[in-house]
Amino acid sequence: MKTTTSKISAFIVMMLLVVFSGNVFGQSQSTTQTVCLGPQDYWVVAGNASNTLLWEVLDGAAGTDYTITSTDTESTEINWLSAGTYTVRFTETNSTGCETVVEVEVTALPSPEAPTNPIDLVECALPTIQTLTATVTVPGGVTVVWYDAPTGGNIVTNPILNTIGTVTYWAEAVIGTCFSSTRTAVTLTINPVPTTSLIWHN
Repeated sequence: MKTTTSKISAFIVMMLLVVFSGNVFGQSQSTTQTVCLGPQDYWVVAGNASNTLLWEVLDGAAGTDYTITSTDTESTEINWLSAGTYTVRFTETNSTGCETVVEVEVTALPSPEAPTNPIDLVECALPTIQTLTATVTVPGGVTVVWYDAPTGGNIVTNPILNTIGTVTYWAEAVIGTCFSSTRTAVTLTINPVPTTSLIWHN
């Protein structure tokens, strides 16, 4: 049996990696791939669809670390269940027993937990109005992205309040391209103080 192995392309097989992450749909032929836990689609263009086709994940345990929807078609979905680094292998074998093998190293990253320790602030206005800043806690290596809505919405680069009133911001935890499934709300309030006019009598 003759086997040809390639990390990116082969003589009779071209591998197209198609990744869906959040709202971003991208395509790559890189030898390495970083994804978030969850389902990912993988496509190939086989040299001949009548050849024997085989998808494999060489590392981890099926059902525990990943599930794969089909192993003998040009496209498959792999649902990454556990964080780690895996090798996805596609093999095409022709009628003479010759094989072409394409491998891609996939690093599956966990989605971070939502930020913790939100601090809602309520203060009375000072003569020179103060600035309140929304804060939360995340582990090291995790960043916080603030939004003006619990889902969707707009990114807020500076989650502050420096006028009379109330505002709520929502914090999302992010590691690479992976983000928390929920956001954490923080409410800031500055209340007005009474306006008093002093009248002096002799």
